[in-house]
Amino acid sequence: MAEHKIYDGRAEAVVSDVGGTVLSFKLAGEDVLYPWRKTDDGKERGGIPICAPWFGKTEFGDKKHGHLRDLEAVKVSYNDASEVKMTFEHPGSQRYPWAMRYDVGVSVKYGFLKHSLTITRLDDGLFDLAPIDPGFHPYFLGNETDVLVTAGFGKHVGFSKNAESVSIGSPALLIENFGRFVKGKNVRTAMSLGGSFSRSLIVVFWSDNPEEYFCVEPILEEKKLFNTSSGRRLGIGQSVGISMTLSGI
Repeated sequence: MAEHKIYDGRAEAVVSDVGGTVLSFKLAGEDVLYPWRKTDDGKERGGIPICAPWFGKTEFGDKKHGHLRDLEAVKVSYNDASEVKMTFEHPGSQRYPWAMRYDVGVSVKYGFLKHSLTITRLDDGLFDLAPIDPGFHPYFLGNETDVLVTAGFGKHVGFSKNAESVSIGSPALLIENFGRFVKGKNVRTAMSLGGSFSRSLIVVFWSDNPEEYFCVEPILEEKKLFNTSSGRRLGIGQSVGISMTLSGI
């Protein structure tokens, strides 16, 4: 795994060329995210993994959250010191036979971190449409009992292993952590969603260690829709893109 550091003024991030995972994001030296790490039992926690081509579990594989997070980039490029772009390719597998290209971009500018994903169906010679259900999986520092998330749906508190999926009415969320202070002020993080999220605004709340971190995960479709005609499906040459922007305020 190679790590790529990008920076602009007081913002800096570290990005892995495996899966395009953001390993850390800091503003003025302070962590906005729970930094990526492996636990003693080998699980990966922290940062912002990308879940693609599916989020959660499906009949296409035993591994949760798809295969992108395990792929190594076939191409890495920089626009400047503040932005890195990566390309990943997967030929398909026996259980998920559709071939995909994943273009990931990460930038830090003016105190914002933008994470973007474009999925393109390659010419795999298959006639049926390929189901996709991507999402982002950001981990935030903090104790869940002190966290309040507000958006178009109202307010949400509490995180647990029983993940909760909520439809929201606005592409902007505010995460207020009343248990964390930076320079005497409570930590507040703004999240805004773009691209195809404009059609489907769904967020999953989850944590398996709420004393250390909590997750606010935007996904493209509800899991219950993934295997129906209502879900996203790509023909050869078709693409779909999603993006998430974070900022500390």
